[in-house]
Amino acid sequence: MPQIFAAHGCHVSCFGHDYYAENTCFFKVRNYNDSYSNYCNYLLIMDRENLDRNFGFLAHDVARLMRVAFDRRGRELGLTRSQWWVLTALYALDGAPQSTLAAFMDVEKATLGRLIDQLEEKGWVERCPDSEDRRVKRVFLTARVQSLMRTLRTVASEVRSDALAGLSDQEHEAFLSALVKVKMNLLRMTGAPDDIAVGRSKVAADD
Repeated sequence: MPQIFAAHGCHVSCFGHDYYAENTCFFKVRNYNDSYSNYCNYLLIMDRENLDRNFGFLAHDVARLMRVAFDRRGRELGLTRSQWWVLTALYALDGAPQSTLAAFMDVEKATLGRLIDQLEEKGWVERCPDSEDRRVKRVFLTARVQSLMRTLRTVASEVRSDALAGLSDQEHEAFLSALVKVKMNLLRMTGAPDDIAVGRSKVAADD
């Protein structure tokens, strides 16, 4: 006779992974091996379904969707994603060396150099030699781009507001505080520098 295999609120190990089945699922199978296989398949499906509450996937997807939203608004202003990202980085680190900007944006120096060339041709940014080491080029936003930057900041504020719609002021602050804690944890785990803080300190030191 077929066996009935039930999974309900139990913890098991399957293929080297631990799973906890929160729902009840009944499997009608021919033998024990089939029941175990079906049970493991069920648990793997449950694990995949729980990804909508997985921090890593959520963080990646939120960042991706934010980029999509910015891309759409940026195209309305005649900007590519790369261009508005460089301008946004410079808004945070105006006057930073190219190497600092490249690290902050997580792009190759040569790639950033080409992007800055394009923006320089538009008259939106300018390279200036470092006062102490003329081999180092610092990048500044120009007066010509300030009107566009104000528009970009307005667009960014609108996108953030739409993304956070439905959150109370208390939830908003708690969310940001939690993100800051997560960032600090990751900085400690990886030993990576806080690129914004480091970049701003370098800019301030040059003033």
